Amino acid sequence: MSESEIDTVSRYVLSRKTIPKEDIDETYRGRANLGMIRFESRCGGCHGIGGEYEVDMIGPTLSSPQFISYASEEFLKTTIVNGRNGTAMPSWYFLKDKEVKDIIAYVVRENSKFPSLAETKTEMKRPGAAERGQAIFRGRCAACHGFEAEGRLGPSLKSPELQALASDQFLYQAIMHGRRGTAMGAWKHISTRDAGALMAYLRSFESGVVRSHAKVAVGSESAGRDVFARVCAQCHGHEGIGLIAPAIGGRQFLESSDDRFLRETISYGRTETPMRANLSGTHGMADLSAQDIDDTITYMRTLQKKTFSTIGKSVSQGDIATGRSMFARNCAQCHGDFGGGESGPAIGRPTFLSTVSDGFIEGTIANGRSGTEMRGFSPGQDALGELGEADIRAIVAYLRSAEDAHLIRAKRVQGTASNGHQLFDRQCAQCHGTRQENGFAPRLSSSGFLNAVSDAYLQAIMSMGHGDSMRSMIRGGGGIVEMTGSEINDIISYLRQQNEKE
Repeated sequence: MSESEIDTVSRYVLSRKTIPKEDIDETYRGRANLGMIRFESRCGGCHGIGGEYEVDMIGPTLSSPQFISYASEEFLKTTIVNGRNGTAMPSWYFLKDKEVKDIIAYVVRENSKFPSLAETKTEMKRPGAAERGQAIFRGRCAACHGFEAEGRLGPSLKSPELQALASDQFLYQAIMHGRRGTAMGAWKHISTRDAGALMAYLRSFESGVVRSHAKVAVGSESAGRDVFARVCAQCHGHEGIGLIAPAIGGRQFLESSDDRFLRETISYGRTETPMRANLSGTHGMADLSAQDIDDTITYMRTLQKKTFSTIGKSVSQGDIATGRSMFARNCAQCHGDFGGGESGPAIGRPTFLSTVSDGFIEGTIANGRSGTEMRGFSPGQDALGELGEADIRAIVAYLRSAEDAHLIRAKRVQGTASNGHQLFDRQCAQCHGTRQENGFAPRLSSSGFLNAVSDAYLQAIMSMGHGDSMRSMIRGGGGIVEMTGSEINDIISYLRQQNEKE
């Protein structure tokens, strides 16, 4: 067949993939009890029962508190429906919308119930709450906000101006719901007692004096847009999506910040942070009048009504060359050269980068994922190395640049071919035959077949099965044979070894 004929046949085969049409119920939030059944039957083989970490899994753990904190419903839905090209994560496009929502509800089940503000404030009054909160802060928050809350990737939380302006509601919303699209995840899974202790610690810092009035800002949106672009965007990004300073254009931030909060911060800045005063006469970064500041606030309120998303966008400011060097030194041994994937996920591939924000990547690098091999790289996180704020941003900038994306090769699994030979003869040869004899199922040792498929394809087929005759072979998959992820990789390594010998 000619290349054009092969292309025509391929397009025809792919056209047989039918996407179910259905009425989507926007009000349906998913049922975790149904999601548990769907997850264990479709996802548990690769991700572990309950998404819990297990040795020899093919897919990453999904139960880590850090992962749940950063993973938005949009991220999870996109990954489930579209899969991850070049990995063993297939597209589950045929699942109904309610089925997908059920699975998501199960994955994020620990975030479904969280302490109320009233319960949290009660816990704040417990004797010794602030001291206990300091220990919690250093274990959970210091990676981004610094050991003494002085600020790293995240802003300083001990600034007197912030303490004077931020209400308990402001702090509570930031902790429980995070800041979408940034490295500040939603920490809904912490206990009521821990939430109260953490709030008590944050309230133990010295508070400043508020100099601004509390009137609602009245100004010109267009004039404010000009001021924002000239004065604010160089640090906070276009429409406040965040660059070297926090994202201040998101609905979550703006809904929890009143006009007095914004007016005071713009006018007088924050000590212990790069945020300088801007009010005329304060000798700060800019020379803005009170009306200029109210115009800016009026413009910012229009951002509150817009959809705020940094998914798939390059926001972090970092040196790409430095990021390339840092990635090779600290990340490539698990995530593969250029992020193509090895024992760790393929974080350099477009199918991953298009589904996450820079904050998702930054937060994961800084905090790691508890219960997995992914350790936090922020100072004091007990990792093999330590990365500063500039280093982390440089790695993200490097991944986003896609300068080396063309160098990514198909992922090759790491396995023991000799063990794979024994497993193949015992578990696969009766159907697929040996190198000397054909079986009734396709001959897997064929060089034509092996040259056409990736290791990720083989992982997926062996884990999930194929059609009515090829059953799942992964542990917990409900097949006749149950193997670990390492054993599946051993078989694939054996097949590759035999193909290279031909």
